[in-house]
Amino acid sequence: MREGFCDWNIESNKSLIKLFYFMEHVFEVVDKSGRKIHLSNERWKHILKHNNVNFSHLEDVKSALTRPTHAILQAFDKTKGNYYLYNKQMKNYLLVVVKYLNGNGYVITVFFTKNIQNER
Repeated sequence: MREGFCDWNIESNKSLIKLFYFMEHVFEVVDKSGRKIHLSNERWKHILKHNNVNFSHLEDVKSALTRPTHAILQAFDKTKGNYYLYNKQMKNYLLVVVKYLNGNGYVITVFFTKNIQNER
């Protein structure tokens, strides 16, 4: 198990995985600024298929939103925010990109990165 990251046994969670595919939202949390942010089933499927993220990182995505190492608004689009969660052992960040709309937000993408983009 990698330090700081959730390590779920996929075999023992097959019913939980199936449940996610029937839900509209995989989760909804309140971020550190008090906004509700959700991850849609459609975006989670896309993230799992196209990014270097797997099912075991779901709790880390939530942690990045509720207790980020860094949270930064994007420089060229103030309706998007980057939430970073640092992993000491891997020496990289889990980046969760959120789009804000009507006071709340939704996850656009999730992936690992070595550096924080210092956008303000």
